[in-house]
Amino acid sequence: MKNTKLDNTVTISERFCGPPDCGNGGYTGGCLAEFVRGDSVAVKLKAPTPLDIPLTVLEENNQWRLMAGEQVVVEAWPQALEMEVPETADLAQIKKAHHQCNGFLDHPFPGCFVCGPERDVDGLGLYPGPVTNNQGVAMVASYWEPKAEFFNQDNTLMTPIIWAALDCPTSFAALEYSENQALVPMVLGTFVVRRIKPIPQHQGLIVQAWSKPGQGRKVTGYSAITSLEGECYAYAEALWISIKK
Repeated sequence: MKNTKLDNTVTISERFCGPPDCGNGGYTGGCLAEFVRGDSVAVKLKAPTPLDIPLTVLEENNQWRLMAGEQVVVEAWPQALEMEVPETADLAQIKKAHHQCNGFLDHPFPGCFVCGPERDVDGLGLYPGPVTNNQGVAMVASYWEPKAEFFNQDNTLMTPIIWAALDCPTSFAALEYSENQALVPMVLGTFVVRRIKPIPQHQGLIVQAWSKPGQGRKVTGYSAITSLEGECYAYAEALWISIKK
């Protein structure tokens, strides 16, 4: 079947960078995911996403591609995701652990829109710390109050922002394992997100993530966005790949 060009393009502003000069993987994936039917979507990042230029969206056989000229930047498709989300840790513990993850000791991308220490004013400001819930599950977590500008007109959190918030915390969870720290710097490879229900405005949220030791150059992390009472709004599975030379 011939590719069909959708009547739309995507432009990733410089503001939404991850590594320097390219789009944050979660944010970019979320922009493409908006074209995909369904609430559970997978993306595969194929190349760094250029900033501030229109990128074409193509669809073929229920798969979507984000194109920079002839180059495929991101691929997306519907994919089911089921997981058990751990109970959230105590809010006081989460706030006390703010910004204390191992990944902040030598952050490879300090200008990242989501988690960069240099972006506390205009970024998402997700700076998790290590915590343990009442069941003894170790994870990283951050208290989060999204800015009003990140909500749609119906007062629900924008899809690319949800994806971005679920992205970076998974890498911090992975780096709490000493054996994974040799993988830095890492970039997002594939990312699957399931949105369970809309996230309303005017409330605090918990973004939590957990992981395990990696294998070779790859490590998998998991994340969720919940209310302060533990109601889950969305969760994700991320595969990170080391680009260390």
